[in-house]
Amino acid sequence: MSNYEPGEMVEGKGIYLGEWNPNNDGNVVYVFAETNCERDPSGSQLLFNFSAAIAG
Repeated sequence: MSNYEPGEMVEGKGIYLGEWNPNNDGNVVYVFAETNCERDPSGSQLLFNFSAAIAG
């Protein structure tokens, strides 16, 4: 169980969003939102797929 509240800014991690159990197997992932968005060379914001990032 996390000690953070959803929406809380956590130093070095970002904004805490909550817990996620992708496989319903008890292995919990704590999800944080980055506060500094990644951008490509043209300056457009990049969008990453969270599920693909976990699977990769």
